Amino acid sequence: MEAFDYIQAAKGDRLMDREYEDRTESIRIAVQRAYELKGIPLPSGSDFQFVVNEVGRKVESMYPYMTSQELSILTEQGVAGELGRETKPTASAIFGWMAAYMTCDARKEALREYQRNLRWRGNQDGPSPDDVVELNRAAEQRAILALWAEYKTAGRLSDDHLDGYVAMALDGALKRGLFAVKDEHWDYARKLAREDYKHQQGIRGIGAVLNYTPAFRAKRHLLEMCFNGQRQSGRDLVVNS
Repeated sequence: MEAFDYIQAAKGDRLMDREYEDRTESIRIAVQRAYELKGIPLPSGSDFQFVVNEVGRKVESMYPYMTSQELSILTEQGVAGELGRETKPTASAIFGWMAAYMTCDARKEALREYQRNLRWRGNQDGPSPDDVVELNRAAEQRAILALWAEYKTAGRLSDDHLDGYVAMALDGALKRGLFAVKDEHWDYARKLAREDYKHQQGIRGIGAVLNYTPAFRAKRHLLEMCFNGQRQSGRDLVVNS
């Protein structure tokens, strides 16, 4: 991997920043993908869930800053034999892949160099906590308004938008109480996200879902559902700061 790849992966969305269910679903996708890349069948339901649970515990206890992008990359490298001799995705093997990836010299040097070059208006320490809150608030507001304007015109959200961007808009909308979302809405959105995964995998191969994030894809579907309801009500969407 190039230094740029390590940096981009580390800048992704942290697994521990997600709700438990979404985090577990992301880990489940990564483990399932490892079995598919290896070309071996998934273990039985309870054995498969054991691996998923153990990987989740390892992330929580040892690698709280690991991103979903890093987990996707290391499972691919692990199966390919780039992170050790064990290539079958057992829980212990994945633990070894995680350690090898997160502690490799190339990754550490790439991130050190990135930190050395990082500047925030001349301040090496980066933005203050208050700055971060304000930047996030403004970004959410812009995203909600931009996506709503697009949906009003086209009746859908463009595929060009990254799922993470759309997910940020939904999170901001829910924090502001713009939509009333029930459990059954979430369940249906997650169902659609799982169908998306299967479709992409079947049509374009496993490479098409390398950066697939189930939580983000579900939020994309849920935001479109919310926008559809808003448009049908005939009322515009008012987004307060």
